[in-house]
Amino acid sequence: MSKETAKTIYPLNLNSPERIKRFFKKIEVDPAGIRVMTPKFQFKTFVIKNLDNRAAAILKQDILSIGGEAAISGKVLWFEMGQNDVFVSGTLKHLKLLAEKMKKQPYNLKAIGEELERQLSDTFDYSNLLVKLNARSYPLIMGILNRTPDSFFDGGRYSNVDLALKRAEEMIEEGADIVDIGGESTRPGSKRVDAKEEFKRVLPVLKQIKKRFKTPVSIDTYKSEVAKDCLKEGADIINDISFGTMDKKMFETVAEFNCPYIGMHIKGTPENMQKDPEYNDCVFEIREFLNKRSEIAIQCGIKRENIIIDPGIGFGKKDEHNLEILRNIEAFSSLGFPVLIGASRKSMFGRLLGLDVDKRLSPSIAVAVYTTLQNVFILRVHDVFETKKAVEITKLLSE
Repeated sequence: MSKETAKTIYPLNLNSPERIKRFFKKIEVDPAGIRVMTPKFQFKTFVIKNLDNRAAAILKQDILSIGGEAAISGKVLWFEMGQNDVFVSGTLKHLKLLAEKMKKQPYNLKAIGEELERQLSDTFDYSNLLVKLNARSYPLIMGILNRTPDSFFDGGRYSNVDLALKRAEEMIEEGADIVDIGGESTRPGSKRVDAKEEFKRVLPVLKQIKKRFKTPVSIDTYKSEVAKDCLKEGADIINDISFGTMDKKMFETVAEFNCPYIGMHIKGTPENMQKDPEYNDCVFEIREFLNKRSEIAIQCGIKRENIIIDPGIGFGKKDEHNLEILRNIEAFSSLGFPVLIGASRKSMFGRLLGLDVDKRLSPSIAVAVYTTLQNVFILRVHDVFETKKAVEITKLLSE
């Protein structure tokens, strides 16, 4: 082979089944071949937490036999008893075969195999939710509208109803799919306000937006009383930072109105959440919380298709926790729920990059782009126009 001929080989980014199929069609692969080979070109890695070492030895043998790979503790090789995390990787075909093998094995591998099979086959169909939110595709852009005097970025800026309504109109014109109104700041160390005052701040703007626009309105509250009164006035979504832990009546209220519900993870309360939060494995622990709260919400009457989960960037997390969450959006969406990310102009950008709040647009956009590639469902942002355009070009590039 000549040097010139050798230059015709180069890597290709095939980051989705649709992209793989398109390139196969381009070189006129037989349709039957496309169906068979597409899973062979999709590569995935999974972690299995706290797996019995005996099960890990079986799993390693099974996946090697079909051409995949597993990373296991050296303790397994020395036949030591105990539990360890295991990493498995392979093409979609390898992993589907592994799931079948696991379902025939002991030491809880059957249940893990069934869950792996579910995650591999789950197409994450959010069509019903998109219809409810009057949208065709995601990520949706949720514009932040704070009716508070003390929010970290725009506190006091929209305390006047006319100014708040003008800002809502601006965000809708810029492409906001949802307007999220907040009547109580939840920044670290913020002071609580009672339900009456919170509703008083939110109601006038809510009524005017619903009167003038068709854009869905979300209410950022953890109080069931505020949620109920706002839903009666036409609010479309409830965005709860506590996932029902701060008000036991919240799930009942949301179920009554059959509305979309965003449940977020928070460690502690806004007053104390940033006082040295610790995790052994933040992604695993937050995922477990979101899973358990979702199950309770469903038991309380909230429809599964109405639940959106939020790992809570900056709510009881250190910077390293926030980064780990953002690197692993798929760990949360694998629960079968759409994911919301709210990282816009967060203080972590100040600590990591030395930026004041008014200089944090570019890292906020970077996070929006990165999480779009991980199929995040909603981006909660201050800068609607810039985020919307960044997302649009990202989706075009990833097609």
